[in-house]
Amino acid sequence: MNKLIFFIILFPVFAWGYDYAIGDVHCGQIGQKACSSKSKEFWQQKNFGCDRGLKRKNGKCFSAKRNLLNNKDFSWASRTLKFQRDLDENNLFLNIPFFFAHNSYSNKSDGYALPNHFFSLTDLIDLGVRGFEWDVHYVNRKLRLCHGRSNDVGCSPYDRVFHNVVEELSLWIRNNPDEVVLIYVQEEFNNSKKGMDIYVKVMKEYLGDLVIHLDDVRTLSLKSLRKLNKRVVLDSSLALTKRIVRNDSNYREVKQLEGTFQKEASQYISKDYRLPNKTFRKIFLGDWSKPLEKVKNHYTSKKPNYMNLKMDYIRPEHVYSAIWSWKNKEPSQIGCAFMDGTGRWAIEDCNKALNFACEYDGNWFITERKGRFKEGQNICTIEYSKSRFSIPKNGYENKLVKKGIKGETWIKWKN
Repeated sequence: MNKLIFFIILFPVFAWGYDYAIGDVHCGQIGQKACSSKSKEFWQQKNFGCDRGLKRKNGKCFSAKRNLLNNKDFSWASRTLKFQRDLDENNLFLNIPFFFAHNSYSNKSDGYALPNHFFSLTDLIDLGVRGFEWDVHYVNRKLRLCHGRSNDVGCSPYDRVFHNVVEELSLWIRNNPDEVVLIYVQEEFNNSKKGMDIYVKVMKEYLGDLVIHLDDVRTLSLKSLRKLNKRVVLDSSLALTKRIVRNDSNYREVKQLEGTFQKEASQYISKDYRLPNKTFRKIFLGDWSKPLEKVKNHYTSKKPNYMNLKMDYIRPEHVYSAIWSWKNKEPSQIGCAFMDGTGRWAIEDCNKALNFACEYDGNWFITERKGRFKEGQNICTIEYSKSRFSIPKNGYENKLVKKGIKGETWIKWKN
């Protein structure tokens, strides 16, 4: 009994590093030490001092179910999807196609009973997802992520704590300094000032220097966001977002446009494409081929909209169907890039004589003449003086080039 009294008296001292809103920033996440029983985080996580999807070993937290996609086969697809985003970085960020995960927090890896996804938040990002929907509720004196109603029906004290999800995202994006993600937050705080204050404090602590509001992004390219180091685009209450952005973040105000993107985008919102794997989920019925075809069309669209790829059960198959550039496992050697009649790219000896892809004012043509790779600009100029030897920057341009293909054709890429 004396020991219990001693523990109760000293617990506030032991938990001194714990903040009610943001948790313990020094333990419990991947690569960090496991939280000890002296930290409230230990009792909150109920996973031996490590966050969901992690396991404790030798006093540290390692991945258990958070990195299920860490394999060589998938790494090619992930790298290629990033290559495509990088090619198009001068385009407006909102015009670059990306996957948008509906209820991304609700996943099997984190123990949700009826999940919307199989993979963890970390794996979804690695899959190429760059848009995430979070339903944030104030339940049992904590902000939690759950798919409940506005009155919190459907939520429970066992739903994942908000600050753990934000910290997981923060760790990933700070380890990938040229990536940009969009978060759509449904703020189900029920006008709770406490809930709003916690929300702002968590976001400010973990992401505040990276945050920019969606309304400020409409005129910015992916390259501009990277340069500004504004890599978390937040679709949330503008007033709360302004409170989140840190004073030390070198935030540059961007001219506001009338209206909101969300209202304009509403006309594009279509039903979710869900991929069931359980008999009792027949409510989510959908032909397997249709979501894959939808992804292909989205990535070759002239004006893609991220709401068109608001999906559940995102899998590696979707990522492969989103690749419009390299053939599987390419580039496989040192050389120059060519496109074939399928529209896909591969590597060839730079001295081989092929046609060339030339561009002028958004128009593309394939040269009649053939030549070695290094002769590309000269031959493009001969056939049309204002054109330039170039490379498609996105799936839509790639589709335009493919229409004119007469055989293997050089595109301007060399390794």
